[in-house]
Amino acid sequence: LRYMAAVKGLRGPSAKRRVEEMLDLVNLADAADRRVGGFSGGMKRRLGIAQAELADPSVLVFDEPTAGLDPKERVRFRSLLASLSHDKIVLLSTHIVSDIASVADVVLMMRSGSLVHSSSMDDAITALDGKIWELETTKENAARLMGKLTVLSVDAEGTKTLLRIASDGKPARGARPATASLEDLFLLHFNDRNDC
Repeated sequence: LRYMAAVKGLRGPSAKRRVEEMLDLVNLADAADRRVGGFSGGMKRRLGIAQAELADPSVLVFDEPTAGLDPKERVRFRSLLASLSHDKIVLLSTHIVSDIASVADVVLMMRSGSLVHSSSMDDAITALDGKIWELETTKENAARLMGKLTVLSVDAEGTKTLLRIASDGKPARGARPATASLEDLFLLHFNDRNDC
């Protein structure tokens, strides 16, 4: 961090103070004298945030920041990103939808270099109200329905199969309305079985 501070033009007592602030921010003060090679993946990611935040930029960009982290480190990382976003723009590029759902204000989805969705988080979910359904059925019927409907996910539950379906109206007898999620929106745009 001291080296990165120098690279970013920070010098003397202000650099020392900023490095200490960053170590506290990312909860690495106790590991300040350890070699980075011995850090866990989560610790390395937090160190990366500290390095990026040293010069207090107005925009931070993270690419797949929680990939490979255990659940505890992912939660810690998301909390850190949320705290950073209070006074700056944080762009988070990821396929891990739960990371976005817990911290994002605005959702942008791109496919093949083109923007396919842009909205506030609330509007993204509200747009799907009444369009997400669940249907418990047999494995055989599930296979038949998958060719006819926009099936977002399939879960085996014992001898039954639970389908999550996107449809403007009730897609099949026995289907019940389900609470929409950001994952549903993602699957609508990136499900190869439909044209969205």
